[in-house]
Amino acid sequence: MSSARPRAPPTRATGSRAPTGACTPFGDARQYNSSQASPFDPIQAIFANPKAKGYRLVTRTGSITSYGIGGSVGTPPPPPTTTTTTVPSNGVTHAVRDAQCTAAQSSCTMTFQETALDKNPLTGAAFKDPKPGLLSGFTDSGLTNVTAMSAACATPNSTENCGYTSHYTTAHNGRTFFFRNCIVNHQIVIDVASTVRLYFTNCHVYLERTYNDNANNVNQGWGWIGKGGSLNFIHDLFDGQHISGFSYPGDSTSGSCGGTACHPLNVILEGNHGNSVYYSEFSDLPDPLTVDYPADVQWNYFHNNACASPNCRHTDGIQDYWGGANTATNHPNYANNYFSCSTCDSSQALNLTDDFGNNQYAWFVNNKVITSNQNSTAVLVAQVNSGTTVTNIHVTGNMFFANATHAAGQLLRLGSCAGTLPNACIVAISGNTKVNAAGASSSWP
Repeated sequence: MSSARPRAPPTRATGSRAPTGACTPFGDARQYNSSQASPFDPIQAIFANPKAKGYRLVTRTGSITSYGIGGSVGTPPPPPTTTTTTVPSNGVTHAVRDAQCTAAQSSCTMTFQETALDKNPLTGAAFKDPKPGLLSGFTDSGLTNVTAMSAACATPNSTENCGYTSHYTTAHNGRTFFFRNCIVNHQIVIDVASTVRLYFTNCHVYLERTYNDNANNVNQGWGWIGKGGSLNFIHDLFDGQHISGFSYPGDSTSGSCGGTACHPLNVILEGNHGNSVYYSEFSDLPDPLTVDYPADVQWNYFHNNACASPNCRHTDGIQDYWGGANTATNHPNYANNYFSCSTCDSSQALNLTDDFGNNQYAWFVNNKVITSNQNSTAVLVAQVNSGTTVTNIHVTGNMFFANATHAAGQLLRLGSCAGTLPNACIVAISGNTKVNAAGASSSWP
């Protein structure tokens, strides 16, 4: 992915004459301002829809798209641009091999598969691009800052790229907003009491502030995007390489700061109205995702999640710190994710804690976890408070890729949940595999 600073998208030509490849509506055709011509597959013709009001666009390759009444719903995607990522043309799988896999660990490659989750949340149309991060062909030059999407929505709850504000409250209860092809480079606060639903699709999120950045009026308890309502992300890139005042991997290495001083704000899901994170990429962040209420987190790539003491408190791929409201049918689901860490000092994949009360009913299923640090684990259950419990956790079908010095006992750290498994804490544990640096596999724990 491009690490360049956000740039404004190219403006369209204006005037009485349309530029080559542009589309001009006529009759009852509805104007869609983002129907821009692709330089690789320009629009060749526009026809009236014979069965309903609207029109059809025909490109050089013969692709046909309908708009207007009787046509497709919502705003069509912007044109593809050049990309350095190889995406299979069949849209069925996309293989990623993390740099920390050893040569002998052939099963360390992660195959991201096309599923029913890989779709536009507004139209329901499949993306057919099962890679983590931005969709094929997109760079920042094809994205628009979300602050430019603040106009009122023409059709409430079903219009794209409108209704943006930096603070959603109970005044937005019952509303749904869809943001697509956007850049987010500032904090977005959602009150816990709000029931608003937000969808971020194909957006580049620059996490640019740390917890103690009071000079920029950072609201520390809400994360960079969080924490109430219903938050949903698909094909987004969460980028920690641009933390203000700090260098890669997002934290100072000078030893001049500690605790939260160098800890970037992350994404926090605390709304009890349904949350999801699909096909997204989290890079260069010590604590990318924090979950409090049920969320479906699948097919994501967490990598370069590097931070070491004393500059950060700890490093987790996902921190699930309170699940008292979870039930057997409504719970966090962490499945088919790919975790990689270079300098982690805590649970690099999933950290389950009871920091704020009982934690229960969480599924960690079919994930691949890679580490080169002997202190890292796939799952850490850290019961830190007396009088609270962690129960009904499922750990099944995961693969852990270790280096030569990684101790077997650190694959699953249970704290006070330790004992013969399964038990009341870990009620289901099966099908998990450890692969050592030489490629040999064994079941664990």
